[in-house]
Amino acid sequence: MADAPSGFRAISRDAAMRPYVDNNYTYTLETIIQAGRMGMPVVSVPVRTNPATRPSRLFRGMWSYVFRSLWTIIRVFILYKPLRFFAIIGTLVAVPGVLLGLRFLISFLTDQGEGKIQSLILVAILILASVVIFAAGVLSDLVAANRVMLAEVRTRLLCERLDGVRRGDAAPPQ
Repeated sequence: MADAPSGFRAISRDAAMRPYVDNNYTYTLETIIQAGRMGMPVVSVPVRTNPATRPSRLFRGMWSYVFRSLWTIIRVFILYKPLRFFAIIGTLVAVPGVLLGLRFLISFLTDQGEGKIQSLILVAILILASVVIFAAGVLSDLVAANRVMLAEVRTRLLCERLDGVRRGDAAPPQ
């Protein structure tokens, strides 16, 4: 059975330098997602394992692992696709605001709008909140683009250092 996030990896030096993992729980899911985003091929190779001799020290059970992994996947999604994430949330906030706004507008135009000022206030709050959420998405997307550029710079620097070590004219990377 294939187990992509098992932790066993065979990876080239160049491929190992490209991803930048920022996760305290597990690096495996994040490296697989980053490899896919970078167009790096990922192949599942079956390996034999020994039978379990003790319970896992990483998680209490299967559901603990599933929930922590789900949180990691959501976090990585927000980290690498922030505009899409915030657009979804902003839309979920904006749609009720627009619908309430239409309801208020129809009531107002048919002279039944008196006493519905609370709806107008709620419309303003929801629309304003969705604009702020979309703006956060744009800013987060810019930060994510900067993160990608910094990762590329980091990879180039690591390659230069390792090439220098191989030639003997630089100190080994730390």
